[in-house]
Amino acid sequence: MKRSPIERLAAEFLERASEARRIGLSPVAEVWTEAARVVEQAIMEHEFDVLTVREAAELSGYSAKTIRSYVQDGHLTNMGRKGSPRVKRGELPRKPRHSNGRSRLGVL
Repeated sequence: MKRSPIERLAAEFLERASEARRIGLSPVAEVWTEAARVVEQAIMEHEFDVLTVREAAELSGYSAKTIRSYVQDGHLTNMGRKGSPRVKRGELPRKPRHSNGRSRLGVL
């Protein structure tokens, strides 16, 4: 699974902590380790953020009707209640965005 830029940042912080420890800079290593912990905590909070169907539709690029359908079919976990579904941000599918027939990367 491809890691996001923010996940790569947390990993980079941990690598820097390891290097600092290796050369005997324990206080510096502790700072990098704590920075990685803070970033990882923010990632977890973001991924488990619960959204309304409207918010999920805006973020994903899919319609609210499609999001409701995904909840109903079990493709997305309903974190709300029947008739008022909520979904986790981290479970949202992302609709590819194309312009002029090309993907965001410029590859067809």
